[in-house]
Amino acid sequence: MSQEQKSQQPTPPDPPAQNDRATELSRAYEELQRRADAFQRELAMARKVQATFIPHEKDFPKRPELSFAGYYEAMADVGGDLYDIVRIGKNAYGLIIADVSGHGVAAALVTALVKIAFRSRIAYGVSTDELCRSVNAAIYEILGGGERYVTAFVATLNLETGMLEYTNAAHHPAILVRHGLGMKLDSDGSFMGIFETPNFSKASIQLIPGDRLIMYTDGIVESRNFMGDEYGLERLESVVKVISAVQPAEVVSSLVSDMDNFTMGAPSHDDRAFLCMSYYSLAHEPKQDACKETAGTAELSEPDEGRSAFAQCASHAATLSDHEALAAWNEHVNRHPDDHRALNNRGVLLHRLGRNEEALASFRKALILSPGDRRILRNLALVSPDRQEL
Repeated sequence: MSQEQKSQQPTPPDPPAQNDRATELSRAYEELQRRADAFQRELAMARKVQATFIPHEKDFPKRPELSFAGYYEAMADVGGDLYDIVRIGKNAYGLIIADVSGHGVAAALVTALVKIAFRSRIAYGVSTDELCRSVNAAIYEILGGGERYVTAFVATLNLETGMLEYTNAAHHPAILVRHGLGMKLDSDGSFMGIFETPNFSKASIQLIPGDRLIMYTDGIVESRNFMGDEYGLERLESVVKVISAVQPAEVVSSLVSDMDNFTMGAPSHDDRAFLCMSYYSLAHEPKQDACKETAGTAELSEPDEGRSAFAQCASHAATLSDHEALAAWNEHVNRHPDDHRALNNRGVLLHRLGRNEEALASFRKALILSPGDRRILRNLALVSPDRQEL
């Protein structure tokens, strides 16, 4: 190398300058690590706070007339989905599922705002469309003109009438499963939080024992597998319709299992929330004298040995309250309409609950299928108003 080339070579920095740069980089790394640790602590606190306002099994109402189960999975550490169940009277409940646009901490903060807004305004006698207008006004003050918005499906259930009233605020329609068929519950409604005076309407439906209500966010139906295929509403409907289980927890478990099998471990791209309610009966004030009169008089059909569907249902029903056992026998009769013993047992439960007209109809159907069954004959004679049915 010539002298001229050597002179063009850069002069290496002095050793002290190298040490200063290394020290500076070390301090910068420590500061970044300190901030990252602080952020993780704040994120852990955010997860803890959010866990307190997403209901769990222990938080669900414990009533013989209905039961609940839910599922929640945030895409990130905290999520923007929400479901809630609020008691609004002696025999009435409010049901809410909502989805805040976006993800992460900002969306989680808005879900807290939405929950408080709904809980502070929902009350017995307040219609669901009025409720949505009131909640919208509250969150519009904070979100109006911003990038965040909220969709929600809100319902109120009166257990004294069995009437379910609902409003859909630009959310996915709920699904009502009845006798193995699904129907969408929908109404006109706008996004919440971005318009000052959006339009909301309401609708209602009379529930019957055995009905199942499904509420969900778009993270469920928009879940994808590694091939990019979407789980979809059609698959969700098919799963919740074919599940014969009465208990909502079994419905949720089956859905999550099917969704996991479909996605095959592919990462989720949205938060997921799912709420299931099973309805069994109206809220009844027991009449003590009538209970004493009729308790233990009608006779259940006894299961045979083996593992027949009837025997399994009878074994399960024996562990349940009368309301729950009736729902189990209703489910069994829906699947096995020609099972005269199941029809008889359903009649017995209806009789115990004071629903004698329905019990009479069930005993009559059982007798048509098995005219010589002495137990059914006795039960029918017991329930007939004039005791001269036969």
